[in-house]
Amino acid sequence: MTYIVITIISIGILYYVVYPLRRPKYRFAGIPGDSGDNRISSLQQSKNETLKAIKEIDFEYQMGNLSEEDYESLKADYQDRALQILQKIDQLQNGNQDDDPIEAEIRRYRQQINQPDATHKSLHYCQQCGEKIQADFKFCVNCGRPLQTNGKQEIQI
Repeated sequence: MTYIVITIISIGILYYVVYPLRRPKYRFAGIPGDSGDNRISSLQQSKNETLKAIKEIDFEYQMGNLSEEDYESLKADYQDRALQILQKIDQLQNGNQDDDPIEAEIRRYRQQINQPDATHKSLHYCQQCGEKIQADFKFCVNCGRPLQTNGKQEIQI
């Protein structure tokens, strides 16, 4: 009976020691909005590898293992590769801009800014601190200065 318990504990300890050795060393998280396109995912993997190489080059230079000329040339080469990869990813995803919720939110915000509405007409600025205030306020919400409605201490936009 004790041999069985010892064997089970030994297998558990062996599994505990070997399991981390079998896992991939680095796992890169997927980028949100990735449609699962193999071409985009392979480009993203290449981008991650290139960025990792740039970090390694920086580390080697800081350790003194690379001369300044080698460092500059290697870093410039890898940065060019990364830029080309990013441009390819952008070209492939360019058609999907309408599906991107962030881009849609930016478009809505820009439309709101370009279209004046009634709330903008009722805003004023405090002459003391420059804070935006509503026309019906009697005191500035930022500095507390009393506001006059005759226009002496406030400026309309």
